[in-house]
Amino acid sequence: MEHDDVLAVDQVDEAVLLVDPPRPADLDRAALTRRLAEALRVVAVVASTEDWGETYGKLLAWVEGHEGRFPSKRTTAGSEERSLATWANRQRQAKKNGKMTSERAALLEAVPGWRW
Repeated sequence: MEHDDVLAVDQVDEAVLLVDPPRPADLDRAALTRRLAEALRVVAVVASTEDWGETYGKLLAWVEGHEGRFPSKRTTAGSEERSLATWANRQRQAKKNGKMTSERAALLEAVPGWRW
């Protein structure tokens, strides 16, 4: 994943806001609430993206390490395998419900044997 200097600066600015909040005379309550909500949204998006990429990498490694076989949710599967199978199914549902970016869909389609 590439480093985004603009995003990094925005996160630092928001962190400063949380550490050294403006005085009431400097910023009204609504403006402070908007800035805090934006800071939390940025953190949530970054965390979500990193988690997705990490799990995608685990899925790719799993498939490559098991001769193209996809993880299964069967009861005899290990916890990692079941977890990856659940994650893959959630990705299929996200795509079906129109809640997946085209970039993520393309990455999943690049996994050998991926089926929607």
